[in-house]
Amino acid sequence: ETYLPTTANWNLALAGIGFANGKQYLARVRTRDNALPADGNERFQDFSGIIFDTVKPTAYIADPGTSVFRASNFTLSGTSNDPDPDGAGSLVAALVSTITLSIKKEGTLDCYRPATNDFGAGNCPAWFAAGDSPGSWTYAPPSVPWSNGQKYVVLARAKDYADQEQNAFTAGTSSNVFTYDTTASTAGFTQPAARARDMNNEQMRGRAGDTLPGALDLVQARVKRLTGPVAFWNPAVNDFDTGAGVEAVWFNVASTETAIWQKWYVSSAAIFADMGSGEQYEFNARSRDQTGINFYAASYATATTIYDSVAPQTGLTFPPAGTMVYVTSLNIISGTLVDYTNANPPQNINLGTVPKTWVRLKRLDTGVYWNGGNWAGSTPIDLKTIAELGPVGVWASSWTITTSLPTAGNLPSGTSFYVVSSGFDNADGGGNQESFFNVRGSTF
Repeated sequence: ETYLPTTANWNLALAGIGFANGKQYLARVRTRDNALPADGNERFQDFSGIIFDTVKPTAYIADPGTSVFRASNFTLSGTSNDPDPDGAGSLVAALVSTITLSIKKEGTLDCYRPATNDFGAGNCPAWFAAGDSPGSWTYAPPSVPWSNGQKYVVLARAKDYADQEQNAFTAGTSSNVFTYDTTASTAGFTQPAARARDMNNEQMRGRAGDTLPGALDLVQARVKRLTGPVAFWNPAVNDFDTGAGVEAVWFNVASTETAIWQKWYVSSAAIFADMGSGEQYEFNARSRDQTGINFYAASYATATTIYDSVAPQTGLTFPPAGTMVYVTSLNIISGTLVDYTNANPPQNINLGTVPKTWVRLKRLDTGVYWNGGNWAGSTPIDLKTIAELGPVGVWASSWTITTSLPTAGNLPSGTSFYVVSSGFDNADGGGNQESFFNVRGSTF
């Protein structure tokens, strides 16, 4: 095709040629001046390796990943690709020439400005160039431009040497959201509760949380025996281990909640089988959020308790305990009380108190129980403490009933009666209750 330029700069529209994507072309240009002969001053120039590429390239974001959290400055990074039309065949792609980025505060049109390392107002999309190579691009802000609790949308855009520029940004590929979170998560206990004694060693329970939009990632716990010899429960050996390192004994708790970890629990027979009644234990819990930098909160929750699974013991002083006891009047019923934590005397330590004692008084010939005013049926009736609007007074080591007792008319001579007591210790959840079926009652 002949083109006659009117200026030193020329161009030619190549319409209707039917270029094919991925093929390479050679352009030959012949120039000739007006001197004679016509082909005397003629020059040929070839432009080879011209790639026809109609497919747009794609930029990929590696960091930040999809819906991740960050707690400090970091380097954004990724890759790119200009797709080869036929893989390993003869067709080729133009290859990626440049990568540009746009970062905006989610829900706004405020975009990042690298020149001032801050965010403008309504200036999106505000594209800027990434560094390094298009195939392995990076960008590192010179200092932290992020705000705590803010979500950011990162877009990466690729352009190839054929001037094909990416205009679609698939989430998880060329568009990722991250949250900047510098607020530490927290963890706490609901069991053992904030009391000194615990009669239930079946589970540890607690709650954990992180200030929105932060999110929890993990909760861990550990158990320390404070009663000598001091030792941590070591998950590696499934026992209390005096030689275990304090940071090597954390273990993951369980959670079935949505959102996960807001409520957590530990239900481990291996741990609780190793705990001895009467011994004191310290429980620790710590949490980790999803930033990966705030790995664990700076401090952890602590609950200290005495494990007490043994009921106290009460007994009768009047009428005296035993059988074949004779009395001439019943103007008082009294007894003793003491807490126990272990049937083995050397381990019967860290005793609690017995704040409550109940009493049953039964007439044996009719099988009926005293209700504080009358004999009232064969269903057992508990005479409760004064604090529970009953007649039983409870002291540090004794208990008494001086009111609401049967008068002489309700105590026929020669009739047998049975009185027995049941104490409650001060462990949480109402305390360990002594069985009414004990040998410390009195038949009189």
